[in-house]
Amino acid sequence: MEGTHEVGVVAIGTRQHAGRLSPSLGPVAEVLLQHAHCPVPVPTAR
Repeated sequence: MEGTHEVGVVAIGTRQHAGRLSPSLGPVAEVLLQHAHCPVPVPTAR
């Protein structure tokens, strides 16, 4: 998380599971959302 002090934004992705209607976040994305020191935009389903 220290690296998030030096950047303006961290981009993350989602993953699609068979049988689910919407994408989900993985464990790394979940930690980033909780502890990053910069904005972390979350993609939405299309």
